Amino acid sequence: MRITACDVYRVAIPLLQPFVIASATQRAYGGVLLRLRTADGLEGWGEAAPSPIVTGETPDAVAARLLRARRRIRSLDPLETERSVAAAFGFLRGSSALAAVDIALHDLKGQYYAAPVHRLLGGFRSEIETCMTISIRDATETLRQAGEIVSRGFRSLKLKLGSDPDRDIARVRLVRSCLGSAVRLRLDANQGYSVAGALRVLRAVHGCDIEFCEQPVPMGDLRALAKVSRGSPVPVMADESVRGPEELLRIIQMRAAAMVNLKLMKAGGLHRARQMVALAESAGMPCQVGCMIETRIGVTAGTHLALACGGVRYADLDGHLHLASDPCQGGVFTSSGLNRLSPGAGLGLAVKAPNARGSRRRR
Repeated sequence: MRITACDVYRVAIPLLQPFVIASATQRAYGGVLLRLRTADGLEGWGEAAPSPIVTGETPDAVAARLLRARRRIRSLDPLETERSVAAAFGFLRGSSALAAVDIALHDLKGQYYAAPVHRLLGGFRSEIETCMTISIRDATETLRQAGEIVSRGFRSLKLKLGSDPDRDIARVRLVRSCLGSAVRLRLDANQGYSVAGALRVLRAVHGCDIEFCEQPVPMGDLRALAKVSRGSPVPVMADESVRGPEELLRIIQMRAAAMVNLKLMKAGGLHRARQMVALAESAGMPCQVGCMIETRIGVTAGTHLALACGGVRYADLDGHLHLASDPCQGGVFTSSGLNRLSPGAGLGLAVKAPNARGSRRRR
């Protein structure tokens, strides 16, 4: 299969409401879409959702890197995924930029073989439950959003924490007392606590039946993560600390976390994320497939990974639901808290290319 065109689109999409975490407030999504077209008329889409904090990239930098690399990208063979992804890692910097190329290659490969990507990767299940995230809000707004989300059929909520331990404890207890035991609760501190602060919060909310807490301490301090993991009655999940197989192996060796959250934008795409699932599974470590704020392209790709792998126990694949609009049709759809995929080969979605005013495009 020969790639004949490589189009790069810079996109900016408002969020339905500000998304507040311990380290930042996001009001709009800035990302990059990649379209690869082949000589036989196939069209594969990928997405980069960069983050200066998590991936060390900006949308403008990603778009520029992809544009500079378009000749080399066109030389890749989508049917030889492993070789092509390895080649891309040799000439393209940035994990979300690499993820865009990897996802588009898998989309083309699935279309060529008339199979959905999740079957090419393993084909373990046809649906997976996802949580819905509530960012940092006051108690009244948190309860309002929680009630609205539960009314839509979700049975798993994730609360963003990390800004103030006392308020965080009170907020978790309030949500649990108001929603009862039928709804599962997960926490995510986004690196917001010290070791002492994390342990204080997690010990205080242990009676609230918390599934796990993601990344309570700074990503670069694995010793701190291990201290919290050993001392917490709530299971600790590594997120920002794990970008690729190398970091995951170190966390396994240090026993620094009980679980791991894998994101395509951190891993560099589906191929490396699939390797990480296998590595975690061999160590007996449950995996979650998560996402950034992304369009349906990225979240669809993450859902394909989650459906492909038995080692994936949890999903946090709701990023597209926070967008005010989306250029995609088909792909992932969420109903009563379950993510399923539209029928179709590859990613199984169609994309309306952004207009020239909001994009950067070159062949």
